[in-house]
Amino acid sequence: MKDQIRKITERIKHFLQSRSLQFTLSISFTVAAVLGMSLVGVSLAMMYVNSTEDLTAKNNRRIVDQVNINLDSYLRSMMHVSDSIYYGVIKNADLKKNNISDQISLLYETNHDQIISVGVFTEKGNVIAAEPLNELKDTADVRTQDWFRSAETRIENLHFSTPHVENLFK
Repeated sequence: MKDQIRKITERIKHFLQSRSLQFTLSISFTVAAVLGMSLVGVSLAMMYVNSTEDLTAKNNRRIVDQVNINLDSYLRSMMHVSDSIYYGVIKNADLKKNNISDQISLLYETNHDQIISVGVFTEKGNVIAAEPLNELKDTADVRTQDWFRSAETRIENLHFSTPHVENLFK
């Protein structure tokens, strides 16, 4: 291995000695320029990669913060709707005498961009008021639905379900 390196350096020396001084200087400056440009290029590429990673991390944090703000706003809105239905409509009405459909309809229309449907049911699963549809299918039994059983276990009997396919109303 050492012999090969020595042979290569001797060939380079012999090649350069047989050439003019101008050629040798030109080659030296060219090699120095190429090495300099390579170092600058590699360092700029590394700086670009690092800055891109930093920007991506900051952007991801901003997106997560924005999603958090949107979810908090949505939850507050749902809590206001829940409070309005429970304390403003149900608690203030005698459900055997008063019809709360108009009030439920108004609350639904005010929040229809955030709520798919609203329903008030008896313990036996009969509809008291619902929006946007209010007539149950003949085959629908709300007492077997998970959301109904979940609402029955709560003191306020309120339940906000996760997105699902609703197949209760006509």
